[in-house]
Amino acid sequence: MSLELDVIDVASYITKACANKNFFVNLTKIQKLVFCVYGAVLATSGERICKEHPIAQPHGPVFTSIYNLHSADGIVEALLAHKEKVENKLTSLQKHIIEITIDMFGKYNAGTLVNWTKTEEGPWDQATKGGRKVHIVIADNLIAEYFKTLLEPV
Repeated sequence: MSLELDVIDVASYITKACANKNFFVNLTKIQKLVFCVYGAVLATSGERICKEHPIAQPHGPVFTSIYNLHSADGIVEALLAHKEKVENKLTSLQKHIIEITIDMFGKYNAGTLVNWTKTEEGPWDQATKGGRKVHIVIADNLIAEYFKTLLEPV
């Protein structure tokens, strides 16, 4: 059974986990961390963690709903205040994967993560043909295969 949550709920959960670890986040870093969690869960379980697919944009993978989230207080504040519904819907394995993923990638700044998500032969690079084709969905099989090479068995 596939667990497909709202990406805003997932982003809120990740933002709060980063705050608990004192990792600075901004819109760009949240986008990349959600992509990392999406990839790690997909590679480990074969299932997406949220309904929305990442879109290849010039600066790497983006989830449109997060990008379009507007708040007078700022996106990070909106995600921290969001009453996510994901906590009780995540399995213990998924929570563990999120924790490992945040520990692995949360220490990096947004610019480093942007560059990393655009790595040659990575899913963004393959989907965009080296950046020549953007504004398209990055296929789950590309993401899963790439993240399988990064993760140790959980």
